[in-house]
Amino acid sequence: MVKVMVIGSSSIDFVVTTNRRPGAGGTVLGDTFKTVPGGKGRIL
Repeated sequence: MVKVMVIGSSSIDFVVTTNRRPGAGGTVLGDTFKTVPGGKGRIL
């Protein structure tokens, strides 16, 4: 029997879309919410 070792991680991004970006310390309501396979941060 062959032994296999997997080293790594898995992550999920929580993506919320809004009609505008919040200002410093501000809060905005989200329009939609979805989960997608994670990775490095990016602006969609």
